Amino acid sequence: MPRIAQPLDAGRRQQLHAVAAEEFLTHGYERASLNRIIDRAGIAKSSFYYYFEDKRALHADLVAHLERTVREALHLPRIERLTADGFWSAAEGLVADLARVLERTPELATVARVLYGAGPEGASPELARLMADARGWVARALTRGQELGVVRRDLPPELLARLAMAVFVELDRWALENFEDPRTGRAADTAVQMLFATIRGGNP
Repeated sequence: MPRIAQPLDAGRRQQLHAVAAEEFLTHGYERASLNRIIDRAGIAKSSFYYYFEDKRALHADLVAHLERTVREALHLPRIERLTADGFWSAAEGLVADLARVLERTPELATVARVLYGAGPEGASPELARLMADARGWVARALTRGQELGVVRRDLPPELLARLAMAVFVELDRWALENFEDPRTGRAADTAVQMLFATIRGGNP
């Protein structure tokens, strides 16, 4: 009979996430030791396996934690309500929301670095699904932007969305690797504005 995962209290889950993130980051998903994670988190093996089936389930829980925290922090606009005047300010607001959540919860930076490094198609199908959902939302938003005349029309929105997501992923990786450098924030802002200018094309 499959084991039904039960909720962990917030403190123990936070400790487990922190230990697991460091283990995955240091050794990679495949070489990470579940025994080390359990020992360092101070959780009995019997208790751990009551909550999680295996290492993959723990990794999936890290993805869910990141997704849940980011969703709560972002104020996603209703795409059909976006206007020509407000389109790009809404886009800038989303980027600012994401920066704020990473600033408020720096442990998420470690979790994000783990997820990027683990390989979304192999160790984490959950991350692949999360990225596909995000890319789909961006494509729909860019379609709306083309309808409003504020996004270039010489490229299909699906391609623009793929380009945008690729840039954001690499920018995110770079920013996470240089998280403590005071110049990182300004450089990231400049890169985002360059991306937005490319997507605008010749539109205002």
